[in-house]
Amino acid sequence: QPVRAVYLRRGSAQAKTIYATSNHRWYLQNQPRTLLIETKDLKPGMILKTIKGQGTTNTWISTDGIRAGLVFGDGSVYNQGCNAFIAKEDWKELKHLFKEYPNTKTPHGIVYKNLPRSYKTPPSLTESRNYLAGWLAGYIAADGYARNGKCVVLASCKKEHVQLAKDVAVLIGVPTGPIYKQDRISNLTNTESTIWTLPLHIQDARLLLLRKHRGVFKGREDVCNWVVQSVGEETTPIPVYCARVPETHSFALEDNLLTSNCW
Repeated sequence: QPVRAVYLRRGSAQAKTIYATSNHRWYLQNQPRTLLIETKDLKPGMILKTIKGQGTTNTWISTDGIRAGLVFGDGSVYNQGCNAFIAKEDWKELKHLFKEYPNTKTPHGIVYKNLPRSYKTPPSLTESRNYLAGWLAGYIAADGYARNGKCVVLASCKKEHVQLAKDVAVLIGVPTGPIYKQDRISNLTNTESTIWTLPLHIQDARLLLLRKHRGVFKGREDVCNWVVQSVGEETTPIPVYCARVPETHSFALEDNLLTSNCW
């Protein structure tokens, strides 16, 4: 069918494009569920309705999961297990997690030794919510950074790692943004490399283990809103799909966007 490009933005750094038929129906944020807007009638500035899972507010955060996430991001494997590297500036906030493990000081931080080798392997998505929430918190502490006071961003040279983090976040109800690709010149090797990044809109401060990350914690729903920038004209027909959900007549798209059946 002919489709239109719907250009969306979340904050100043996240953008996405969705292709939908002219008569596909959308919900608007803070409006009754009975109010539906077709694609052809969307206007710049309209806020589309977002939805997320139950979140982690009532979830116990597993300390074992935190250690696993830290090692997954900043650890290494050796014959007797895993090492965890904790940067000097983060040590005071994270040292309580490793007090039973031997350690060695380096010029740049502390290396904890003899951790389980399993910590360096990706967690199963069938693990408990408690463990997965801890794992995500640890991974954020290892490989995350705060961006413009708006959200926390995970970064990795391996796309499958940020995709795993996104899958975990979706399972435990943490709103995410699209995965982005960035090509850059390494400041260590002076060669071109690719970094994959994932914005995370944390709404449970317990997932932010480091003070430098907690500055972006908002605890508000509006940080996740997708705002319409523009809608294109109808283009050449392409295959499109619409899920049919008998009871609610609605379904969620990637990155927490709620939409309606078109029938």
